Amino acid sequence: MANLTCGGRFAQIFLILLNTLVLLFGIAFLVVGLIFKFGEQKFLDEKIKPTLGDIKLEGNSLYYLADAFTIIFIVVGAVLIAIAIIGLIGAGCLVRWMLVVYASFVILIFILEIVAVAFFFVMRREFNDTITTGMKESIKKANEGNKDVRDGIVYIFDSVI
Repeated sequence: MANLTCGGRFAQIFLILLNTLVLLFGIAFLVVGLIFKFGEQKFLDEKIKPTLGDIKLEGNSLYYLADAFTIIFIVVGAVLIAIAIIGLIGAGCLVRWMLVVYASFVILIFILEIVAVAFFFVMRREFNDTITTGMKESIKKANEGNKDVRDGIVYIFDSVI
């Protein structure tokens, strides 16, 4: 093991703690995604499909978009776990090439976050308008007596409350 100065040792400990935290978040994302996708009582089951299916966002049903988010959670969790392990091994064992790979991933993630925030601010109003219109239509259908939609809305509210 190389002799580290006080600053180098501090950076090593900081990276180990940071990557431990990232590892825990990655595990949490992975577990939540797996529970929502494959859990015994799937959250996105057939009871709420008619309700979320009526809400369209860019031509896609909100039900299928919500189902896709479970896969996104699983992938994000797995990627966070992999990055955290690379960072932990690189910092803990002072493996230079792993630290370079880790730094590259962190820079790439930072750039992707900036792009995602910019995209959110550009599409925010359209997203809100689409969701609001779809929800109003679902509530209108439920009030008109559409049993599938009414059951879905009741199920969603019972699950949340």
